[in-house]
Amino acid sequence: MLSIGVVVALPQEARMFAGASREANEVARVDRHLLVCVGGVGPDCAQTAARLLLARGASALISWGVAAALIPDLKSGSLLLPQTVVGADGEVFSVSASWHGDMREALFDTRPIAEVPSMLATRAQKRALGDTTHAVAADMESASVARVAHQAGVPFLVVRAVADDLETALPAWLTGCFDAHGRMRGWRFLAQVLRHPHDILAVARLARAFAAAENSLRRFKTKHLQHPLILT
Repeated sequence: MLSIGVVVALPQEARMFAGASREANEVARVDRHLLVCVGGVGPDCAQTAARLLLARGASALISWGVAAALIPDLKSGSLLLPQTVVGADGEVFSVSASWHGDMREALFDTRPIAEVPSMLATRAQKRALGDTTHAVAADMESASVARVAHQAGVPFLVVRAVADDLETALPAWLTGCFDAHGRMRGWRFLAQVLRHPHDILAVARLARAFAAAENSLRRFKTKHLQHPLILT
């Protein structure tokens, strides 16, 4: 029976796990077979969270949260269950084949996901990464979780949902509104919105896209993570 450790970057991505802590690097036991750790944004934070989960007894790891689409046919809310993760250094990590097979459904996109060191703000940046890596989506944490899992010899899976599609551009100031652990600095966000009122529609579209991704992740959790798993 697996004790699954779920690595989450943003507190918002952990809201669907009852009992999950919003504090960074605090491992919360959601139920008998599920542990969750909100580590913060980026590879270093993900690596720390993954190791903490293993230290607390996790015997398998999931990289969980939202991703950016790199191709036009992925829309906000599209659920990704990639078979491989392409690291920023070109290294390719495979997820656990048997676990992936148990979870896979026809509606999940199983094509590769790529590691990116910072948020992709424009269509051009997304398209360039997709052309270079042949991946269909990108995030900042999955490759680090994969490295920890492979080093520890434990099963590993990526469950991601598309938030911003290929055409969605992120306001340049948005990343500065989050602290190192992915928590929104409300006062800074408000100040930037007041300073850049022309970006309000873009922020509203991004909020709707994040909600669509969150709904997809919630449905996956309800269907696939409610009961203990056994791998053979």
